[in-house]
Amino acid sequence: MPNFREARACIAYAYGSNFGNEQEFVLLYDCHKSTNPEFPYWNCDRFDLDEKSNDECKAEFRFYRDDTAIYFSFIPCRALTAFSVG
Repeated sequence: MPNFREARACIAYAYGSNFGNEQEFVLLYDCHKSTNPEFPYWNCDRFDLDEKSNDECKAEFRFYRDDTAIYFSFIPCRALTAFSVG
């Protein structure tokens, strides 16, 4: 199932290829508009908790980096057991 961005691209291509008139294009293009904002995650650096100091972790996340082992011990998730925390 295509997402809204792909659907809008197809609608624009169809209009450019004369598959519909201007009213149909405007109606379909406006109906297939996403309400969720697109965040450019590809422009951000990869998150790595080990690169942050204790003071940065406390300021940004409200916990110290050294205390993550305590918090992760409360999360019942098998995916987190593959990581060594500490």
